[in-house]
Amino acid sequence: MLIIFTRLAFSQEPSATTPDERGKIDLVPVGKEIYSQNCAICHENQSTSDIKSVLKIGPPLYGLLQKNPIRRTVFSNETLTETLTEISADENYIRTSLLDPTLHMATRKENGKIIAYPPGMPRFPLDGIEFKSIIAYLRTLNDPENRGPDELWVKAPKEDGKNAKFEIIIGQQTRIVRAEFANVSTRAIAVGNP
Repeated sequence: MLIIFTRLAFSQEPSATTPDERGKIDLVPVGKEIYSQNCAICHENQSTSDIKSVLKIGPPLYGLLQKNPIRRTVFSNETLTETLTEISADENYIRTSLLDPTLHMATRKENGKIIAYPPGMPRFPLDGIEFKSIIAYLRTLNDPENRGPDELWVKAPKEDGKNAKFEIIIGQQTRIVRAEFANVSTRAIAVGNP
């Protein structure tokens, strides 16, 4: 039995992924929508000086992707031992973090010690346009001198009709489907046979 959840539409407004009359989409709002649905529950998108609430469980994303990549202190699990190291915070780091969240775990200072953020992030295998969109959005989360463009228009991808958005085929049978509901994380999944 395959359990599939569909998005409930409460408004007639087009989503960020709806192409304009030229057949193009702006990647920044698409990335913001992906962030809002998947990342906002754990990751802050504001400058730490702007945060008025309790910090979230994951590392903040504000200032992470800058015009010139910054160095980020992480615990690296590449050698199966936690080693403190510095890596470049760039698109490759984001891709690795989405596909293997415990490989390079972001750190923070707490009581004078460097500690890793908790390893609770699920894998997010984003496709090409979704990955480009989240990168475009993350580049806007910066102070003005390091900020990326507020708009990044590209030709809208054609739907291939093979898989529903957030559906992952495993072998020939089992599918994992991420549920899409407004204001609900898509980390909850349903597993079943097609």
